[in-house]
Formats: sequence, structure tokens, C-alpha cells
Amino acid sequence: MSVKSSGYCGSLIKSSAHDNWELDRCGRHYPSVLAVLYVNYLNRRQSRQIELHRTDPSVPLKPPPHTFWVWCRNHSPLLGGIPGALALTRNLRANGPVTRGFVVSIALDISAIILAVALDFAATVYRQFVESETLITRLLGKMSDGLAVLSEMHKGAGPDHGK
Repeated sequence: MSVKSSGYCGSLIKSSAHDNWELDRCGRHYPSVLAVLYVNYLNRRQSRQIELHRTDPSVPLKPPPHTFWVWCRNHSPLLGGIPGALALTRNLRANGPVTRGFVVSIALDISAIILAVALDFAATVYRQFVESETLITRLLGKMSDGLAVLSEMHKGAGPDHGK
């Protein structure tokens, strides 16, 4: 026995055999379906990572982050400009008289966007500076090790080395 909540497309159908709600023929219940598919995707990804760790223990159990989240972490100051951009579009689409407050609001929105871009640029420059400093430190360490080896070789090759 099936009971329909309504005859329109997008209605839920209750199946008496399983006592659960199923999708109708139109498939309008996307959020629940997408949530189930996403959870299954995460479970499969975790299973693959565990199996990979079992075959090769050098692989960490925690997989590397997705490129989207890495980008968000690296450009988080730029994401701070989104509210300013949304407020700017709201102010520019308004159908009212232009007042001083309206002009100040638009100026503040534009300055928030410029500040977000400037902070993102400064964060990128700082990140590159730290990376270059780390590389230079490693290079200097290797050069000092090489000089130590050369000085030891030079000490062994003293004035009476050829006798």
C-alpha cells in the first residue's frame, strides 16, 4: 500500500514495505541525496587512504587537503572582501535618492575591497619571503658543510703532504 502526500511533482511517497520515504519520479529532494552521496564519497576516500597506508606505511593516514581549501587558506584575506563586494552591489542596485550616507557607504565598500586585495598581496609577499629565507638558510648550511669538508681536506694536504 502506497500513500502519496499530494499528486504534484515533487511529492514524497511512503513505501509500506520499508517504512521510509522515497524520492518521487521528479527527484526534487536534492539536498538529502547530495548529502548521502557526499558522505559515501568521504567514506570511500577514507577507505582508500587506509588501504594505501597499509600497503605503504610512509603514506600518512590523513590525506593532503583539497586544492580548494589550500587556496582558501592561502588567500583568506581576499575572502574578507566578499562582504564589501556584496554590500557594494546592493548599494549600486538601490533605487533611491543619492545621499551623503549612500556615497560614504559606497566609498567604504570599495575601500574594503581594496584593503582585502592589498592584504592578500602582502600575505603572498610575506609567504614568499619566508620560503626564500628558508631556502637561503638551507643553502648556507650546505655551503658551510662543504667548506668544512674542504678545510679538512686542506689540513690533510699540508706542506709536507707530497713527501
